[in-house]
Amino acid sequence: MVLRALLAAVVLSGCVRSVPVQRLAVRTEIAVALLSEDGQPVPEAFVHKLFEALDRRNLEAHAVDPAQLGGQKLSSERFRALQVSANQVPLLLLVETRATFFGQVTGRFRWTVSLKFTAARSGEQSVSDSVDLPALMEHEHERGPEALDNVADFAAARLAPLIDGLLVTPPSADAGAQTR
Repeated sequence: MVLRALLAAVVLSGCVRSVPVQRLAVRTEIAVALLSEDGQPVPEAFVHKLFEALDRRNLEAHAVDPAQLGGQKLSSERFRALQVSANQVPLLLLVETRATFFGQVTGRFRWTVSLKFTAARSGEQSVSDSVDLPALMEHEHERGPEALDNVADFAAARLAPLIDGLLVTPPSADAGAQTR
């Protein structure tokens, strides 16, 4: 009986479909604010990986200066400030990063990279996703920026379904009325 239930679960799990990559027919702008909790600029290699994931969806990413967010500390307030600073852009993305040293493990230096993605269509409810990723560094002098570079591929892979879900959802009628 247990074997049949397990077999049924395995067979049915193959029926679960993921959202395919959503590629917009028309190139669309997305305002992207990238913030690091330590106040340092987010490394270019990390930014490049995220922008590649957006480009595959026919989104043209425009980086927003973190100073335009007014030094807000709460994610909701940061996102609200992003909405105000990029009021004519149809899509918005806030990426918050924090790299924390964890300890030395088997001769390597382990960092934990915390990421929070918040995205929305202009004038609509935002969606968020958070993840903590491990980064194993070989040298003691490597710090947060190197840890972010280390997890850039994983970060882009985590961002992709959030953006795909946002793009597959049609805009609400209220948002269309607000942008006119």
